[in-house]
Amino acid sequence: MKPLSYPLYDYILPHLEFTLRTNLVFRCPFLSRLHDKIPIKKIHKLHITSHEIHLDNITFTLGVAQVHPNGQTPEIIRRSNKNGGFKYDVDRYGFSNPTVENDYLEEIESGRDEYEMWKKKKEAAEKIGRSGLLMVLSCEGKMKAIYDASHFPFILRENNEDPPYTHRIQLKIEKYRSMRRESSLCHSIEQVEYQKSLIDAKKYLINRLFSNKTLVIRILKVDDARDLDNVCGSNISVDMMVVGKYSNNETLRNCRNLVVSEISNLNDFIDDLHLFQTPQICFKEAFMNVPMSLMLILVLQGPVVTRHLKIATRNWDAAVFFYNQIALMPGALYGKRRGYHECLILPKSDELEINVYVTPMERQSDGDIKRLLHFQINPKGYAIPDN
Repeated sequence: MKPLSYPLYDYILPHLEFTLRTNLVFRCPFLSRLHDKIPIKKIHKLHITSHEIHLDNITFTLGVAQVHPNGQTPEIIRRSNKNGGFKYDVDRYGFSNPTVENDYLEEIESGRDEYEMWKKKKEAAEKIGRSGLLMVLSCEGKMKAIYDASHFPFILRENNEDPPYTHRIQLKIEKYRSMRRESSLCHSIEQVEYQKSLIDAKKYLINRLFSNKTLVIRILKVDDARDLDNVCGSNISVDMMVVGKYSNNETLRNCRNLVVSEISNLNDFIDDLHLFQTPQICFKEAFMNVPMSLMLILVLQGPVVTRHLKIATRNWDAAVFFYNQIALMPGALYGKRRGYHECLILPKSDELEINVYVTPMERQSDGDIKRLLHFQINPKGYAIPDN
């Protein structure tokens, strides 16, 4: 079969899924120019963690690989490299933070359990007698390999010797059958010289994947919203966004549905609320006091786009406490929403009102008693005042 000509690539590439195109571009860099010309990139689910990017059914894993000469890589290090490498920057010996006295190699921690496992197997084989001799020798070999790999870097550093191994930035790309990531269809590993930090490598990867594009994302999950600052010159449309900590990043302010896992001070959000174009916002964990809750009502009574705000409280008593304090505000009335749910009714404009009510928090773990305090803007008359 003849390979495709360049004009045919220009015709076919726009009709492929974004994840498939991205995978092809990483394997065939000459397609990068055509890929960048395609105006809209549709993504079903994108999750950015500290060292991984999950893009639909493709996972990009960044790490630091330890490279030994002549295939003499210890088993512990080989497994670490296979799983993506160290998830932190290292010195020439492989230590994560050489300025700390009690520093350690992460692989020692993971190797201790395995060392103890082989030790117990060795002890069991010794009890058998002569018939267990081969197992004893095998276990001793495994234990020695683990010990050597774990303690060799300490010896080298103590003697100020150059290690026989080097480190490289590693990018592992895995493609899965589905977004459940149950079985990997294929993977590739690329390594480059370790000249910049993992943070810089992650910035470069995010910039390479998403900058200067029009992105339509159904679900976007970001552990650290600062990662979005590395996306330059792109127009991003997000249906559902989940972020670890609050930020006033432009993408957060313009998505259609925002879930924030944590905000240390609700005042930060209240000050930014007038900038948000997000209709629905939920805070799963937030520090809020009475002045903040009252200020929030005053801001919602002004010109804001947000129509439904949910804030988690510790328990039912805390939610009712805020509810009763808001009930003392001027113009507040007790009433019932459609469906006979009790609520507070506060004025907003001639056409709109603010309904405040309490519900259990969705999808809680067993024993969790958090409650959601809702601030919802509805047409005037949506809730019926009590007589």
